[in-house]
Amino acid sequence: MKTKRKAQLLAMLGFSTAATSCEALSEIGGGGAVCMYGQPSAAYVFNAEVVDEDGKPIKGIEVSTPVEHPYGVSDITTALTGEDGKCVLDFKTWPTGEFKVSATDVDGAENGGEFEAANAFVLIDSKDYKDKGEHGWYQGKATKRVKFQLNHKE
Repeated sequence: MKTKRKAQLLAMLGFSTAATSCEALSEIGGGGAVCMYGQPSAAYVFNAEVVDEDGKPIKGIEVSTPVEHPYGVSDITTALTGEDGKCVLDFKTWPTGEFKVSATDVDGAENGGEFEAANAFVLIDSKDYKDKGEHGWYQGKATKRVKFQLNHKE
């Protein structure tokens, strides 16, 4: 009974029952709720490959994706392709169902000429996540392949 009075006092002071202990929630009829603090997150690995019209790998192409983080903060994850035309984007963020990935020629005429930019959309389904964490906060890691075929600029 003391716990219920404490919860009522906290509520009058502007604190919700979420601010009380999990034990107190259970005692005041919280329905066995599990108290968890944090935010949902997931890890993503995009294995990108960039080739030209003839299927030859292109070095020096910037592959990027915008990454939205909590509270409106965002940045861009980028990587440059190597001699084999491949690179890896490896990042963590909110669990998301779709990412826009871009391939942009940032070195100009080097490495085989100038190429037009291209975009691809990577779709993530719940079954793509592996190694999920307990209690649902960590969705796991989703790994996808992304292939770009860039055309020479005319």
